[in-house]
Amino acid sequence: MEGIDRVKQVYGYNLTDVKLHNRFLVYNTIRLHGPIRRASVARKTRLTRATITNIINEFIEEGLVTSSQQGDSSHGYLQINPHAFKICAVHLQGAIAKVAVLTPDMEFWENDTVPLDGSPEEALARVAAAVNSFKEKYDLKVMGVAVSGVVDAGRAFIKHSVTLGWEDVCLVEHLQRLVGIPMVVERNANAPLLAEVWQGSAVGKSNVVYVNYGSGIGCGIMMNGELVARDGLVTGELGHITVDPSGPFCHCGNQGCLEALVSVPALVRQCKAISQRFEHIDDGDVESLFAALYAQIEQGDELALNLLKRTAEYVGLALANMITLFGPEVVVLGNGFVKAGEKFCQMIERAVERRVLKSSLGSFQIVPTAIKSDAILVGISSLAIRHLFNGSTVN
Repeated sequence: MEGIDRVKQVYGYNLTDVKLHNRFLVYNTIRLHGPIRRASVARKTRLTRATITNIINEFIEEGLVTSSQQGDSSHGYLQINPHAFKICAVHLQGAIAKVAVLTPDMEFWENDTVPLDGSPEEALARVAAAVNSFKEKYDLKVMGVAVSGVVDAGRAFIKHSVTLGWEDVCLVEHLQRLVGIPMVVERNANAPLLAEVWQGSAVGKSNVVYVNYGSGIGCGIMMNGELVARDGLVTGELGHITVDPSGPFCHCGNQGCLEALVSVPALVRQCKAISQRFEHIDDGDVESLFAALYAQIEQGDELALNLLKRTAEYVGLALANMITLFGPEVVVLGNGFVKAGEKFCQMIERAVERRVLKSSLGSFQIVPTAIKSDAILVGISSLAIRHLFNGSTVN
């Protein structure tokens, strides 16, 4: 009891908090390392065998975990039951919402898209109808909602979203109460990071920076296993740090933002200024843009080569600053960078190495994403599972 009292004193936990934390710790250990024996779970979690026995017996009784040894499971191998329950993941993104049903091992079971036209109340009523149709078929235990914009995740409140065109929208009132299941909310920029930590390139890491590339430069930051975020404020906006004070004006009102210089729409505009080859390229087509850029470079176009080098240099400068500030173990380059090609990623990595402190070299890795499916839906589902276990969902 002395150890528990110390936890309460230092961290403000009570006994219920500790039990819920331990339950998730054991579940996640079995998820990551199963099939696994009880003794190995105890070693990895550093919990007592009595605690392990109680929690695992509860899991087996609840159907969350299965054992290869029927009856006396103390000597069997444990693994999570992927069909014990389902998660509903929602991504509110511009004109549509993606709604999907996933299993605890992140298998996509079913999905739907819902138009978000009309008022927020009308749009969310349609999303709720889609969730409820899934609820009739599946045992949905929890719902995760990813949203772009300024979000108070603790209150499930959208303060401002340019993408959605919404202001001051309460997701509890207009979504959660219509479906009646626990809910968690998070910014969509953080969701892919959570996916990487759950089952991607950052499994087992506590200090992670995730960066994606597309119409903007999205970023999520994790320090000591916790998201760097403040409810109701925008954090991690890597695309809006100034990298060239005399550069072009950004839609945010600032001058010389990274996004204004190197985002896909910005790069398309610069490419069209140097060659007609790029006239057919859409602002959102990363693969076609970089394929055309590489082809132009192979034909000896120095302007195209310099443009690619400058773009990689700006991205590398921004990432080097992030590494110097936060000291991550790993920097994950999202799917947009993967689509841009290995050559571009290598140029960025070299730019980072030139700009970080020499003492930092070797302390971090820059790696591509390992998530092949929808990273935002996987990430918000993983957060929903974590909150389901620790009892911090919005009800």
